[in-house]
Amino acid sequence: MTTDVFTVHKNDILEFVAEIMDWQKLRYIPVEDEKGKLTGLATSRMLLHKFSQNGFGKK
Repeated sequence: MTTDVFTVHKNDILEFVAEIMDWQKLRYIPVEDEKGKLTGLATSRMLLHKFSQNGFGKK
């Protein structure tokens, strides 16, 4: 049995990262460099913080 691992890159658009996390119901997603090496984790809390700083969703 295998499990797909979803990863993102440091320069990916935040909305794209959020969509993947929502689609797969993830709280954390690995961030990798161009060589596939793990460089960190993106968390749902980090995204919420970034979106709130940028006024995402405000009219």
